[in-house]
Amino acid sequence: MRWTKNGTQVSTNPSYTFTVTESAAFEAHFEAQSFTITATADPTEGGTVTGGGTYNYNASCTLRATPATGYVFVKWTKDGTEVGTSPRYTFTVTESAAFVAHFEEFDCEAPTNVTANAFFFTDISVNWDAVPTAHAYDIYRNGTRIAFDYPYVGGYYDTELPYGEYCYTIVAKCSLGDSDPSEEACATLNIPCNSPANFTAEYVYENESDFGVKLRWNSVAPISPEYFHLYRQRDTDEYELIGDIEPEGSYNYYFDVTEIGSYSYMLTAEYHFDGQICVSEPVYASCEVTSITELNVAAKVYPNPTSGEITVSCEGLSHIRIVNAYGQTVYNAAHEGDQARIDLSDMTKGIYMMHIEANGGQAVRKIVIE
Repeated sequence: MRWTKNGTQVSTNPSYTFTVTESAAFEAHFEAQSFTITATADPTEGGTVTGGGTYNYNASCTLRATPATGYVFVKWTKDGTEVGTSPRYTFTVTESAAFVAHFEEFDCEAPTNVTANAFFFTDISVNWDAVPTAHAYDIYRNGTRIAFDYPYVGGYYDTELPYGEYCYTIVAKCSLGDSDPSEEACATLNIPCNSPANFTAEYVYENESDFGVKLRWNSVAPISPEYFHLYRQRDTDEYELIGDIEPEGSYNYYFDVTEIGSYSYMLTAEYHFDGQICVSEPVYASCEVTSITELNVAAKVYPNPTSGEITVSCEGLSHIRIVNAYGQTVYNAAHEGDQARIDLSDMTKGIYMMHIEANGGQAVRKIVIE
């Protein structure tokens, strides 16, 4: 504040008294009031503050608090009195003032020991150690949040996923803020591609000119294959494909009519699922085929081939069982005497094995139904 007379300063007091001796022009000069706003951090390592400086009266001032790593913003105070809890504080300047941004150390640790494991073949189980100060968790899959404020209940199950690789990170939710993301844990879902189990090859003898190999194996859960691929190797020859076999269920069979020799068999399973195809690792079985009978029962079966009734002639006959090419029993009955007649007209055309028991011994005969 100052007074001037004809452009010359005559006083700096708001009130100016003088004796009039002439005409004169006085001018009162005013300046806007300015105030100093200071902003500091407590503790100083807790973060940074901006917005302090010199402001005119009635100007708007905005203070901003940014926490350092490991800290969270708590509140603003002016002369020890709380004035705001938002990191951004705006007010109208009417006086000089000192503001303090208060920070606290952040104790919300990132989850540890995160694991991801394929469960069944379309699901993944995600587990981690609980954070004591956390009340919930955010779960991220391949960078995208899939669960928000998820309570800790021993883990998280991510279900009905297509095949592929999935990586997970976990963020702990604490009262003062969120933790950093955890270390990443990954799991890969692949189409089940289990090899057949219990693969065996058994030499079956009927007579000097009629014998072969009966092959057995089991399907393995959780899904059934589309096909089994059966390969045969004789002596030192290369393996050759002898059959693409559709599964019959958990138990599968195949009868290979062969010549005398040493045979090795290789079997794989082909799976189709969710647009993907997978062929399992092979399993192997071997068998030696000879023309030497190890059975001690003389039995005649006729007519063979047949399309209706078949007669079995054998001294001391006691039991007859007929098995189809898949190893399934289609006839099983006790008999007495030296002869039995069996009606096969209802059976499907194909090759069957007849097991005959008599006088404490047994015989096996191949029969053909036309």
